[in-house]
Amino acid sequence: MSFPPPESYRPLWQGWVRDRLLASHGLTFDRRPSGPILAPPGVIRLCGWSMDFDERPTCWMDVATVDEANYVCEHFAAACGWNVDYPTAHDASGAIVAGGL
Repeated sequence: MSFPPPESYRPLWQGWVRDRLLASHGLTFDRRPSGPILAPPGVIRLCGWSMDFDERPTCWMDVATVDEANYVCEHFAAACGWNVDYPTAHDASGAIVAGGL
């Protein structure tokens, strides 16, 4: 399967919380837990996590398929551009289908 260049995903990531520090520097000190991460039906939710704050992701974006989620996870440094360390990808049931530590 063919996907666009990893860098083309960078503008699609959104902050998990609305925070001026997150918007300006790609990090936040908001440590409220996320709870279960469930993708909307029909998509896979990718999350970018910081090693220092694992209560909830720093950023997220949705992709169409597990294959695309694997592609973004494999090229995470180029595809994300946020101050995060690793990705996870979640389906509608909350299962992790790609990424992780």
